Amino acid sequence: MELEQYQRNAQHLLLQLGLHIGRRQGLYLLTALCLIRERPERLQLVTKWLYPDVAAVCHTTYTAVERGLRAACDNLWYCENYDLLIKITYFDRDTRPSPSLMLAYLYQYLLAK
Repeated sequence: MELEQYQRNAQHLLLQLGLHIGRRQGLYLLTALCLIRERPERLQLVTKWLYPDVAAVCHTTYTAVERGLRAACDNLWYCENYDLLIKITYFDRDTRPSPSLMLAYLYQYLLAK
């Protein structure tokens, strides 16, 4: 799948889950997914490789990206389309995944599409 198609699919998925790209946290999550698509090894060291790269692309700080991705994952967890999120992550409401694990699950789901 080409990067443009992947980005459209990622944006559509986030919108299905109730996360809008017009908000910073949605932009950070979309950017993170696209950067992971370019180099999947970024998932190995999220705080060392991924967060600084997202910060550079979005012209912000590492801490803003970390905080934004944490908030984005929290918002996803309490989204209206919870059935889709469970299909993607296999978790239940009581054991939500960390932001890095959420990114990994979203990335794998998008690759399978």
